[in-house]
Amino acid sequence: MKKALWIFVALFCSNAAIAKEIEAPSEISAVTVFPDRADISRAAQVAIPVGKHTVIFNDLPAGLITDSLRVNGKGSAGFTIGSVETKQIFTTELAVAEEKNIQDKIAALRDQRRFIEAQIAAADTGKTFLKSLAQNPAPSSQGNNNVKGLAPSTWQDAWHTIQNGMNELGREAIEKQIKLRSIDNEINALNSKLKSISTGKKSFKQVRVNVEANKNTQARLTLQYQIRGASWKPLYEARLNSTDQSVSIVQYGDISQKTGEDWTNVALTLSTARPTVTMQPPVLSPIWLNLGNNTPVVYRKGSKNFAGGSGAPRMRAAVANFAPQEVMDFAEAANELELDAVLEDADFVKTDTVGTDFSGVFAIKGTSNVPADGSEYRFTIGDYTSKAEIRAEIYPKADAAAYLIATLVFNGQLPLLPGQISLFRDGDFIGNSHMDLLRPNEKLHLAFGQDEKIRVVYTSLGGETSEGGVITRETKKDVLSRTDVQNLHKQPLKIAVYEQMPVSRNTDIAVKIIKDKTTAGYVIEPNKKVGLIQWESVYNPQEKKEILYGYSISWPKDRILLGM
Repeated sequence: MKKALWIFVALFCSNAAIAKEIEAPSEISAVTVFPDRADISRAAQVAIPVGKHTVIFNDLPAGLITDSLRVNGKGSAGFTIGSVETKQIFTTELAVAEEKNIQDKIAALRDQRRFIEAQIAAADTGKTFLKSLAQNPAPSSQGNNNVKGLAPSTWQDAWHTIQNGMNELGREAIEKQIKLRSIDNEINALNSKLKSISTGKKSFKQVRVNVEANKNTQARLTLQYQIRGASWKPLYEARLNSTDQSVSIVQYGDISQKTGEDWTNVALTLSTARPTVTMQPPVLSPIWLNLGNNTPVVYRKGSKNFAGGSGAPRMRAAVANFAPQEVMDFAEAANELELDAVLEDADFVKTDTVGTDFSGVFAIKGTSNVPADGSEYRFTIGDYTSKAEIRAEIYPKADAAAYLIATLVFNGQLPLLPGQISLFRDGDFIGNSHMDLLRPNEKLHLAFGQDEKIRVVYTSLGGETSEGGVITRETKKDVLSRTDVQNLHKQPLKIAVYEQMPVSRNTDIAVKIIKDKTTAGYVIEPNKKVGLIQWESVYNPQEKKEILYGYSISWPKDRILLGM
């Protein structure tokens, strides 16, 4: 009896320790989207018996980047995660479920279409038969019993019968054709959707995780991997409120993905990090200098010979009239340069670790859905409101209009990446522009279009040109203009008027401002803008000012002035 009991216990223990393959249905729980890929986190609840087993994750995207795969887990009791294997599984069916589902729908609709076409053909056959009855001749006047036809007394009944039959069959054919049109529209819509998500892949990745448990364990395994086919780009809105003189910048992230699987109810994060960009700084090689005779050294570009089995390239040059030591020094320098080049080519590409100190990470609140259809889905990242200095800029010679400019200091904590920005002024859409990289506490200048409440009139007053003579060996030209500016707003506004001031590139050309014909208070090269002159002041409501501008250019009379 005791022997039988020991045998039973041994069998029970050995069965408990038999390795099993445990399939782990998993769902995407979190996604971090980079500018050129995504990092996916999948979670699975698994019951792990005592012993060594293999947990299998099936139907993973074929585009999964194997080197990026990580596995971790938590359990009700201790267990160990061992090796992780990745396999490519090939199938006869499409690997992407949604893609296969759409193709099945298209196939079913095409089958339905063929049935309807057969019904239309049957109705057409019925109409042909009725037409043949309508063409049947009346009985022969010679009374030939072999010639059968309709007696005149039955013509009306026959006519009504044929008419009703033709109406019924015609209506049936038209209804079927309308249904065909509806099916065709549905097929076209499905084809468009299929085109947007199609991968054409008939394989998937399988990940096998080897685990060992000392006790029966309820475990939560998390699988993380990167995959291409996903991206995001920043978009912005700038909303100017002229009443309280503030600008709100709304930051969005436009996400699109064709990874082969939808992201449904996931924790979504956007990151500015680029995992593929190397963070290793470049290695600068020495610049070797030497002296030789005046005979030039001619390099034959593109000529590379590989010596022996080392694969080290040799640089060839035609060297003439060099002393032997000079040639040797040159060869040594070339060899060192070649070695540096080979070592540089052998550098490994390193990835940057995502961190909020060095890259922007934006967590979208709540859970999000992003279908794998390649469409762009917009998510709000942040909203930053700052007080702004509002002013108008006028470039009257080029355009007799005033442009509203808002200057603000960005008060966000993370840099804003370059991207398209949509501009709104007091709720009205003005247009689109592009914003460069903006760091915290940097100034941002935004143009909000023309200001119709500033009247600008530009008048060219001509000028004089005097040719050099016997005494004066110079040609002189004066250029004069006048700009009238009026503020029609109900509040004061700072307005700046800009004019061009020619810049000489030759010491024989002199450019001077005609001070008695130029309104005082100007600034030459404001903000280091070469070739500009500025008049800036505050205009009270309804205030009108006149800006006079004059300059003279003189140059040798025997030379031709270029640029005017």
